[in-house]
Amino acid sequence: MRGKWLTAQRCLTRRQDEPGAYLQVLDAIDVWWNPPWPLSWQRTWYRIRAHAQEWRQGVTEGSWPDGSDDWATWLSVQCTGYKQLHPLQQHLPAEIGITAETAAARPHEVIAQLCGAGPGLAHARTYASAHGHLATPQTTRPEGFALGWLSEQRHQAREHHRSTGGTWPASTLRAALAPWWNPTWSLDWQCNWSRVRKRSESVSSADAGGTGIADLEDLGVPGPLTVRTLVG
Repeated sequence: MRGKWLTAQRCLTRRQDEPGAYLQVLDAIDVWWNPPWPLSWQRTWYRIRAHAQEWRQGVTEGSWPDGSDDWATWLSVQCTGYKQLHPLQQHLPAEIGITAETAAARPHEVIAQLCGAGPGLAHARTYASAHGHLATPQTTRPEGFALGWLSEQRHQAREHHRSTGGTWPASTLRAALAPWWNPTWSLDWQCNWSRVRKRSESVSSADAGGTGIADLEDLGVPGPLTVRTLVG
C-alpha cells in the first residue's frame, strides 16, 4: 500500500507547480524520494551505500544481500557514464567513492573495494582454483551457487569494449582470478585447453619431467605423429 501511495504522490508532484505542505514533509524525510532519474537507480544506490557504511563499520561480517553480484556491473556503468549523470545525481556516487576523478582514473579500485569480497566472486575464486579457468556454462553451480551471472558479465565487458575501445572496469576483478575469463574465442575451447594444461602438469609431475603425451592424446590433443600428419 505504501508503495502505491508514494507512486501517486510522485505523479501528483509532477502535475503541481508548487508542492503542498505534506509533500514538503516527504522531502524532509528523504530529499530523494522523488528523484528526476529512475527509481531503480536510486534503490540500488541506497543498497550499495548502506552496505558500504556497514562494511566500513565492520557490521557486515561477510554477509551480502541478494542481488549484490550485479553491483559491479552497476558501478561500472556509473564510472564509465559519469558525465551523463544528472548534475545533482553525481553527488550521490561520491558518498561511496565515485567522483569525477576516481571514475576516470581509478574505477577498478573503487569497484574492488565495494565488491571485491562479494559471494559471486568468492565462488568464482573457488571454481577457478579447482579447475584453472572461469569458462563456465550457465548451468554451473559449485556448492549450489549458480555461476551463470558470469555470462552477463562477459556480455557487458564485450559491449563496453565495442562502444568505447576500453576495458570494462569490473573486468579487473574477474581477470585477477582467471586471465582468460572472457576470451575472444569459444568458451568450450578455453575449457578444454585448461583441462589439458592441468592434466599435463599433473602427468609431468608424476613422471618427473615426462611429456605425458599419451595422456594428452586421451583428451583429444594430437601427439607429434598426428601433428606432423596434419601439417605435412
